[in-house]
Amino acid sequence: MDENTRILIKVRIESSIEDLETAKELLDLKRYRDAVNRAYYAIFSITNAVLLTKKIERSKHAGVEAAFIQHFVKEGVFRSSFIRLDLC
Repeated sequence: MDENTRILIKVRIESSIEDLETAKELLDLKRYRDAVNRAYYAIFSITNAVLLTKKIERSKHAGVEAAFIQHFVKEGVFRSSFIRLDLC
């Protein structure tokens, strides 16, 4: 893996951590909609970081999800329960 990819992965991980910390703070303030938004972007950033380990980049949210399913779920790296929220 080249140095630029390593740096980009690190940036995505740091962004994910920051978004998750912000989500926790927003929960404490009972700002639930904003907390969910930050938690979503934490997941989006970390998923992008994971995809970069295979030199895969997607800019659209649906593309990130599809690539993650194709390259990590269907290959058995992650269980399918990691990609869907079962709210019912």
